[in-house]
Amino acid sequence: NEYHKGMPGDKKDTSNYSQPPIGWFMSEKYDGYRAGYNPQDNSFYSRQNKQFHCPDWFLQSIPPKIQFDGELWAGRDNFQLMGVVRKKIPLDEDWINIQYIVYDLPNSDKPFYQRIKELQKYGKLATKRWSVIRKQFSYPYNTLDCPFIVSDQVKITSDDHLDSYYTHIIQNRGEGIMIKHPLCDYKNGRCKTMLKYKPCFDAEAIIIDYKPGAGKYKGKLGGFICKPLLNYGNYSSIDEEEDHIFSTSGMNDQVRKTYKQSHPINTII
Repeated sequence: NEYHKGMPGDKKDTSNYSQPPIGWFMSEKYDGYRAGYNPQDNSFYSRQNKQFHCPDWFLQSIPPKIQFDGELWAGRDNFQLMGVVRKKIPLDEDWINIQYIVYDLPNSDKPFYQRIKELQKYGKLATKRWSVIRKQFSYPYNTLDCPFIVSDQVKITSDDHLDSYYTHIIQNRGEGIMIKHPLCDYKNGRCKTMLKYKPCFDAEAIIIDYKPGAGKYKGKLGGFICKPLLNYGNYSSIDEEEDHIFSTSGMNDQVRKTYKQSHPINTII
């Protein structure tokens, strides 16, 4: 049995999956709020163990008596809507666009590939239960799809398969993907058996004007006048706050001479 060939991430791991990514599982990385579900008090909790207060109709979608790890999520490119889950007094209508995306079972001692199978069973159970439960609700809650959703876990077959999946997520405004060892135990937090793959941005800005040089740089470039870019994982927008405009320094003499050709207005630096 692969599971007994040494614990994943350990130097003694001699399984076929000791090195990513072939055979590991990939899933979308959701840009929401990490939330563990505690069945004892039927509540969601953050990483800092702060409770998320949510409507009763939403809680009824969760399969009973099972502890889950997942993400409260409002959909791709909708993080600005997530403030509703932090309200101490939740409003029913605020949660219509919120989903609970589940990706692990904290209390299971089975390897990850078997936990995936368990989660899929709970996902089917939740959907069947919800089709009955929602009938007791008024409109529009009686028309909603089940907000309890099990994250897709896709086994990686090649580097090209990984790149294709990742590219599809990014091009559709997803945040990135997670990659997980198929034999790993459940761990709460970063570990060698769970990797994050997402775009990484340095601090960037867009040139909007030029500052003339003085002294030895008279007649040359003094600095680029810029607006910062606000990065959102896989896309960016221009920071239009006037008091955030700044000028650069430290250009070499060649750039100071040829800046209009090498760095025209709207160049991103």
